[in-house]
Amino acid sequence: MSEFKSREGQAVAASREQIYQVLGVLQQFLVRPQEGANKIALIRGELPEGCEIPLHSHRDVEIFFIISGQVSIYVEGLNGSAWQTIAEGEAVSIPGGSKHALRAAGTTPADVISVTGGELFSFFEALAQPIAEGEVMIAPTMETMQGVFAAAAKYGIWLASPEENRAIGLAM
Repeated sequence: MSEFKSREGQAVAASREQIYQVLGVLQQFLVRPQEGANKIALIRGELPEGCEIPLHSHRDVEIFFIISGQVSIYVEGLNGSAWQTIAEGEAVSIPGGSKHALRAAGTTPADVISVTGGELFSFFEALAQPIAEGEVMIAPTMETMQGVFAAAAKYGIWLASPEENRAIGLAM
């Protein structure tokens, strides 16, 4: 049973929500998927300066709204398979099944709201490590990465090879 409880119909104050480290991104789970037909999650994330999210794909649609900072997004087959920078006040929708990658752009962290489905949320939930505000994130260990690969397989997430990531300009 998940430690995250449903709060359907209740207001959520992000300032009071637990912060988690999920593969180098700070996340707060503001709205969790509910039982039944409503399988939507709302997540606040902070991508630190220089953060790269490797090329991957999943079945769920993913929508990003940039609160502050900038994020560069690569979506295979869209925009000529080129990186596109989205800035504060802009949003982008990534179709389910699309191979995509993200990276913080600019010189400040990017504060992002994402909306996605329950399957991707479950992947994040499986990897979430509680972190205190101001605590320094640690680099993933080999054990952590083995957990990532196992969770990816469980939730139907495809992860690119290091070579595929380098081909699109990521230093994986």
